[in-house]
Amino acid sequence: MIGAVLGGPDLNSFDNFAHPFGMVLYHVFTFIVIVILLNILIALYNQAYTDIMENAEEEFMALVRMSHPRKAVLTDLIVLAQDHSVRTGTR
Repeated sequence: MIGAVLGGPDLNSFDNFAHPFGMVLYHVFTFIVIVILLNILIALYNQAYTDIMENAEEEFMALVRMSHPRKAVLTDLIVLAQDHSVRTGTR
């Protein structure tokens, strides 16, 4: 079965089993392996997306600071004011 995943399957070896059982077992095994590998791929992309989105605001603010120093000071003041109003409950 591992040889079937890593390379081409030797379909003649399935003749040792009962006729439909060998081919059914092969196709079920191949389907399960494909589903597991796709699940791992989706999990990797999901983790990468989560890591990027966690740092997106800090990366954007760093980019603004580097490209527009004066505007960055105003943006920082606005963010600080919003943060202060959220903490104190005032608007």
